[in-house]
Amino acid sequence: MPAGLSGKQVTNGSQAREFGKMMRKDALEGTEGQTYAQMGRFLDKNGNPTSDEAKAAKDPQTGQPVENAKRNLWVTETALSTALNVAYFGERVGVFGIVMGLALLLTGIGFLVLTLGGALERKAAVVKAVQHPVAATN
Repeated sequence: MPAGLSGKQVTNGSQAREFGKMMRKDALEGTEGQTYAQMGRFLDKNGNPTSDEAKAAKDPQTGQPVENAKRNLWVTETALSTALNVAYFGERVGVFGIVMGLALLLTGIGFLVLTLGGALERKAAVVKAVQHPVAATN
């Protein structure tokens, strides 16, 4: 995490995104540069990763193959960093909504000015035609 965020609460989308990046870096360091798909699902009797269930060490209490805890680290990291990236995305969508709202408001004001300007000219032409009916027909 950037030094300015260490030990502090994440309060905006940009900080959430940076925290997610830091989590990925830490997960890569904790798994010796391997990602989820590159790691074996189980651990053998020597503690080495393997994807072969037959070679995997068995848990003495459950009799099930011993799972690779480092691989499970990626499951947790992916879920948490996804939540942080959704926070960043939400903030960006909010900013986009505000900018688009302001742009549409300005567009509406522009159309209002054009409409009122056209209506006033039209009203002046009608008044002139009523005041001088012969001049208006020529």
